[in-house]
Amino acid sequence: GRLIVTGGTFNGYPAIYGQGITSQINISGGTFSTDPSSFVDAYAVSTENSDGTFSVITLPVDEDGTYLINNANDLVLFEKLVNERGNGFNSKTVKLANNIDLADVNWKPIGTNADGANKFKGIFDGQGHTISNMTVDQYDEVEYRAAGFFGALNGTAKNIIFDKATVTSISAPNGKGNTDNGIAVVAGSIYTSGSIEGVTVKNSRVSGNRYVGGISGYTYGSVKNCNVEDTTVT
Repeated sequence: GRLIVTGGTFNGYPAIYGQGITSQINISGGTFSTDPSSFVDAYAVSTENSDGTFSVITLPVDEDGTYLINNANDLVLFEKLVNERGNGFNSKTVKLANNIDLADVNWKPIGTNADGANKFKGIFDGQGHTISNMTVDQYDEVEYRAAGFFGALNGTAKNIIFDKATVTSISAPNGKGNTDNGIAVVAGSIYTSGSIEGVTVKNSRVSGNRYVGGISGYTYGSVKNCNVEDTTVT
């Protein structure tokens, strides 16, 4: 059998825990007195609440299996699913359902390292919506990393407007003195495959030490029909 939990309040793990079939537990919602991280769905994360309980949250999904980003909280969840859970959304589509203001978020690039395994590999469709006031600040602690909305991208990003973005980053070299990591608004690196299509960056600032650009920095993929307007690249 298989236990699927989509909501509710639980004292401890679901009752099936300890019966020898924990691999059959799939949790995508609910509140738990004990952290259920080991059993959450690949498209969900467990977060600790102020009272010490744990809530499992997942991205909204429509009847076609498309994942939806409705607000800044959904966007942060999306980042965690890729960076922390290693979910690349292979063959999946993620769509922006609204304009999103990231003024209150210190944005962590999706796909932190061009040579790392945890990168987005699906389709991210902005549907013409705007992501505004994104700030990436990776200047003080120098590491081997990429920077942008996507740090390193293996999938497709399309039909998005970025307005008033600020990206500041320094990438250390690898052991050979090189780097595949870039610094840009949309994707610091497209590596070793990926594409950006129909994206506009405007009223933004980008600064860094190598492979710096407006749309993408280190580009080992394709960029089509994109625009950069009123943006400073240093």
